[in-house]
Amino acid sequence: MANLKGIGCRQIGEQRRPVGRPTNMPNCAEICLRALAAQGLGTAISIGGALGLLHYLDYRPTRDVHAWWTPETTLQERQRVVQVIEETLEPFGQVRKRTWGDVVSIELFQEGKAVFSFQIASRSAQLEPSVPAPWVDVLLDSLPDLIASKMVALVERGRLGIFGTFTPFARVGLRPRRNVGNFGGVANNFRVVIWIASGPGWQWRPTWLA
Repeated sequence: MANLKGIGCRQIGEQRRPVGRPTNMPNCAEICLRALAAQGLGTAISIGGALGLLHYLDYRPTRDVHAWWTPETTLQERQRVVQVIEETLEPFGQVRKRTWGDVVSIELFQEGKAVFSFQIASRSAQLEPSVPAPWVDVLLDSLPDLIASKMVALVERGRLGIFGTFTPFARVGLRPRRNVGNFGGVANNFRVVIWIASGPGWQWRPTWLA
């Protein structure tokens, strides 16, 4: 394993910018996002999750939208966002809304099967400001924030499937570490290590987040 230096989260993918509308984006996602933009609500949320990553590297299909409320969004704006998404999806099937914790999920069912969901949650921290999506007037998470959120899921909840998400962006591994606390699903004597593809020619650069 390479001799790692403490390259900060802000340097991850610093050469990368959104490349355009993802070809792997589900139709319902595009319809909902365009509806929010048309109502002037595009700055109320920031696209994250797999769909957010697709804006930087269009590498796999996804059927859902995961987004974050922006800090300036009012309660009335949040209610309006949920209403617009529900009304937009209603012509395509049965629409249900679920809430748990600080998450609201608007889900589309066809023939009794969930085929699409639009989830929005609140967050307590953000590495870099959101950027405008290049194809619609909606905000988009920065690449460092998108990767960091995946790492949080891995470290806090032990979701090893996150490794598969990282494959197009990074090589992920574990390195022995001493005198650290318990990081949930990751053994407390290991550091999560990733090599990020960034910079000219997409060179592999070592960094670490935990």
